[in-house]
Amino acid sequence: MPGPSRFRGPGLIHAVTSKKKTANSGIREKAPEFKRNPPGDQVLLRRAAAESIVLLKNDDAILPLDPTKKALVLGPNADIAVHCGGGSASLPGYYAVTPFEGSGTGPSGK
Repeated sequence: MPGPSRFRGPGLIHAVTSKKKTANSGIREKAPEFKRNPPGDQVLLRRAAAESIVLLKNDDAILPLDPTKKALVLGPNADIAVHCGGGSASLPGYYAVTPFEGSGTGPSGK
């Protein structure tokens, strides 16, 4: 397993060798999956995301971009939306916006 071994040390050895039973978490292992994406939640989550963005550095007042000027969205990843991490967990979003679309020049842009 990657990462620090703080959970795989003497405590784990003791838990395994003591043969104690575990308690049921109450989460069904094969529970049916469902989607819940009501419009009210969409608005709230979009607002929370927008208000939680933090600009750490803005040398030369580059941001916000001047809407009267042109910007170049370049490269093969400009039209690919990457909206979640990798690894063993997978939680795809309901929709994703590519940098190209988000720039206002993509298919859903202006």
